Amino acid sequence: MIIIRRILAVVLGVIFFGIFVAAVVTSTLSGKALNPGFYADALRETDSYVFFYDEAVPYALGKWAADAKDPVVDVEALKKESVEAMRKVLPPEWLQARVEEALFQLLPYASGDSDQFALTLDVNDRVPLAAEEAKRLLKSGATFDALYNEITSRMADKVVEKKGELPAGVALERDDVLKAIRVIAPKEWLAAQMGIAIDATTPWVQGKAEHFTVRIAVRERAEITGQELKVLLRKSDAGTLVRQEMLDPLIEQTVRSQTELPYGLRVTQAEARQALTQALTDSWAQARVDGLVDALVDYLTGKTQAFSLSVPLADRREAAYQAIAQLVDRKLEAAVTALPQCSQQEFALVVATLPPNQLPRCRPAGMSYPEMKRQLGIDVVAMVRQSFGSQIPDAWVFQEAELKAMLGDDTWNNVQTVRRWVAEGFDYTDAELRERLDADSEATLDRVLRFTRQGGTFTEVDLRAELAKGSDGAQSVADLDQARSAISRLRSTTWLNWVAAAVALIGIGFLGGRSWGSRLAWAGGALTVAAVLWLVLSLILSAALADPRAWVEAATDANDPAAAPLVDWAVRLAERLVSGIAGAMRLRTIIALVVGVAMLGVGIWLHTRLRRPVVVAEAGGPPPPSRI
Repeated sequence: MIIIRRILAVVLGVIFFGIFVAAVVTSTLSGKALNPGFYADALRETDSYVFFYDEAVPYALGKWAADAKDPVVDVEALKKESVEAMRKVLPPEWLQARVEEALFQLLPYASGDSDQFALTLDVNDRVPLAAEEAKRLLKSGATFDALYNEITSRMADKVVEKKGELPAGVALERDDVLKAIRVIAPKEWLAAQMGIAIDATTPWVQGKAEHFTVRIAVRERAEITGQELKVLLRKSDAGTLVRQEMLDPLIEQTVRSQTELPYGLRVTQAEARQALTQALTDSWAQARVDGLVDALVDYLTGKTQAFSLSVPLADRREAAYQAIAQLVDRKLEAAVTALPQCSQQEFALVVATLPPNQLPRCRPAGMSYPEMKRQLGIDVVAMVRQSFGSQIPDAWVFQEAELKAMLGDDTWNNVQTVRRWVAEGFDYTDAELRERLDADSEATLDRVLRFTRQGGTFTEVDLRAELAKGSDGAQSVADLDQARSAISRLRSTTWLNWVAAAVALIGIGFLGGRSWGSRLAWAGGALTVAAVLWLVLSLILSAALADPRAWVEAATDANDPAAAPLVDWAVRLAERLVSGIAGAMRLRTIIALVVGVAMLGVGIWLHTRLRRPVVVAEAGGPPPPSRI
């Protein structure tokens, strides 16, 4: 009978081993793997927060640069400056506090201990720090230098691409335009203005102000802009610019479409324009361009309330008369040459009765054209002066109407806008910002502002909503619920496993032993054997998982040399987690082993004591030793 009982005890011992392993594993998972503090300690001990700034952020920026076809910034400088700024705005201790807060919220929810979680991230107090770092990088950052160079280069390209829209005669070279842009808006000035914009918008981003107004003083750049514009125009065809854009409209207003001269001669407006153009020297035209720029700058800066440019012609009027006279002289010569020939006597009779300012009906054979003019007393230059005197004034005045016609309505409206900016400063408000955004962009802006002003909160409702998106959203939510339910059941069965293990040990004791000592010894022996077996198996498993590099590399891009620091960190963290769980499991096993050995020892001692022979005391002698 005892043999059958002990065979059953051995069978129950095998069953106990499975129950014991389940109890150790579930209690370890419940007390360690699902303990937020375990992961918080592991992240701290592996310097994960320092690693984030030293390796993870530079790696991410490097990947971005690799994916970008032609990054416009120095990637190494970007890495250095970004890490420096992030360390000041979001220091490691701040990041650590946020991560640990998330762990202590998410793991209880995942394990089923809580049906709710709320992750709150408040960055309101980080906004001023970010603003200060942005201004610092504007002043001394290599990244801003590269961005400035890229932006100004693109602006120059855009201007050159629109050369067909520029006034006639204006031909701009890219290098000249780029140099002018960088003189008009130097990097230091632009950085200062961007700093002003950051200071103006920071309270608005924080929610301490309902609106913002960025005011940029552009008046100080107006004079420099005029100087640079003169430099650019001096390299262009100033004569064409002055003739087509300034003088042609004025000529149309003052010179008649056709001017009648004596002797039946006529000069059209086009012929007069051509003659006047010949009278204008390059130096005179350049002076007019400079005058146009100066007058425009005075108008933009408010020195003059209305645009007005006087184009002096007095010094070029005589040259214009001479140019027109040459044209008239050619026409007169052609008319004289076309006259029929006659004798000298006949010519003298015709001239004697000839009305003023008329050609004779014939010309003497062999008389030259100059001699003909002398005989008739014709002074072509005087004739031109008399006919065009009123049409070529001392000066032409180029007014706003002419400037507006030259520039066009759109450009003229821009001129008026710039004039207002110069007088009052360039103001840019949140209302104007919103006007430039489409509906989606404005909604994104509002979400960002809510986050910077009120912080962000992510709850289990948000998580389930995110999982529900997509075609398999319902299944994703169901999988989440099933996983939480399974983890909850696992944790709830931990004490049942230990109760079952204790019941099994009692059964082993009663089946294998006949006295209290032997029963305790059988139970202790079963616990000891189970603990030793599981300790050996756990050591074997720990050795197999001691180097998680293989499966870490399988989850990352092991062929990317830049990813090596990430792999090393992931390996360290995995080793720390594996060793922590394995260590906790071994500790529980060793405690069980100690308890088992103690039970075995006490059981054997009790069993030995209880099996000693009973000695009967003789009459009158001392009593025998008592039995336990």
